Amino acid sequence: MSTLPILLVALAVGEAKTWKMIAPAFELPPLQAITLTADGTPDTKITKFDEPLKLPNDGPFDLYWQPKDGRAIRILHKVKADDLPKGEVHFADHVGVVRLRGDNLPRASKVVLAPLGDPGPTESFYSTIQQVLGYRQDLIVPEGEYSLWIVTENGARGQRIESKVRVLAGRITNVD
Repeated sequence: MSTLPILLVALAVGEAKTWKMIAPAFELPPLQAITLTADGTPDTKITKFDEPLKLPNDGPFDLYWQPKDGRAIRILHKVKADDLPKGEVHFADHVGVVRLRGDNLPRASKVVLAPLGDPGPTESFYSTIQQVLGYRQDLIVPEGEYSLWIVTENGARGQRIESKVRVLAGRITNVD
């Protein structure tokens, strides 16, 4: 009886890597989704902060947060799985809030944050970073500088309220 050598191969299958979302101390508007993309293609989506976000590979990834009413904003750009050693994404490290009170301003159908120097939300070529319907609502945006606009209910041209609003991560910027 001859014996044939037997080769045993053991494949070690590790646990899938995940990221945990850590909400900021300030209240965020209702969440539609947090989406992980690789090369611009959506890979993984969660709809609650307490859900782990499974990573399909080691990246790099972009991470987007989208409120139910408003635009998706990029929280992380080209981040690899190992770039977050604890696997935690702290939103307060990446986004800030702008609140426009609207006292002594015309009634607004929209409040818009746009890039600096943008021609405004009623022109044909403009960019909107974030928008809300009306005053005293939170505009959540990445840290940076923006121009603040309103679109009045009567449909008149957009009105620039502030030409330069500085938003700091983890902070609330109130505009009167």
